[in-house]
This record gives sequence, C-alpha cells and structure tokens, in this order.
Amino acid sequence: KQGCLVLILGFLLAACSGTAPIQPEVSTSPAPLTLASIQQAIIKADQLEWRARFARYIELTSQLYSIGEIFSASSLIERVNPQQLSDQEFLKYTVIASKLSIVNQSIFGTYDLLTADRLMGLWEQLSQDQQLLLRRYRAEVFSQIGDIERSINERIALNSLLTDSLDITE
Repeated sequence: KQGCLVLILGFLLAACSGTAPIQPEVSTSPAPLTLASIQQAIIKADQLEWRARFARYIELTSQLYSIGEIFSASSLIERVNPQQLSDQEFLKYTVIASKLSIVNQSIFGTYDLLTADRLMGLWEQLSQDQQLLLRRYRAEVFSQIGDIERSINERIALNSLLTDSLDITE
C-alpha cells in the first residue's frame, strides 16, 4: 500500500514538474513595406468600389512616400479624384499630395492644394501635426511666389501653434 502511494506521488511530481512546451515567438510587427508588396496591394485596390479604392490609394501613396518611392507615389495619387472624397479622406489626400508636390518642386501645384476653398473650410478638423506641416508648407510656397505678407502671416500662425503645443506639454 505504501509502495503504491510512493509510486502515485512520484507520477504526480513528475507531471507537475514537467516544463511547458516552448512556443515559437510570433512577430507582432507588420511585415516591412516593400515596393513589391505595395504594388500587390495596388492591384487589389484596383478591384475595389471607387470610394474604398480612392481611400486605399491614399494609404498606399503614403506608404510609397515613406519608402522613398516618390515617382510611384506621385503617379498613384493622380488616380484619386479629390472632389469625390469624404472630408476626412480629402484632408489625408491634401497632406500627402502636398508632401509630394513639395518634393517634386511643384510650387503652383502646392499653392493650389494649400489654398483650396475646401481645405480652408476644413482647416479646424486637421490634427495639430497636420496644421503645423501645412502651415510650414504654406509659408514656404507664399515666400517662393513673392507673397511675403501671407508668408509672414503663416509663420506667425505656425509660431502660435508651436507655442500652444509647448504650453500643453509643460
């Protein structure tokens, strides 16, 4: 009887002290962006209904820009009709299209984007980071076309945003 008890205790201890199986590490970070992966996503986006397709093109344009594929990003953003975008999509479009326009040194294209009536009507819906970026671009564009007064006004607004940002973080 005592031998059975020792045997049972031995089995229990062995079962309890066993190590759990080792689980392979699963990466939770997204796969790195590559031109090939983005091109595949563009092919899939081409099949979407126009609203979803335009929204996806804007996302993919940002991804192309982030990996330095400026020509491809510029070509893709041209497929988007900004008049057909929702307000939030239009703001995203304006931010990435402005970045590309600046990089491509298209001063008048940037001017048209950054002075559009629709953008001015939606300005308050921009995040603070977006406002900072677009104010900086506007100041530069106004300076380059010789509209010094508007450039100075943008720099004053930019300084005000930066000061407000510092007040919030302190």
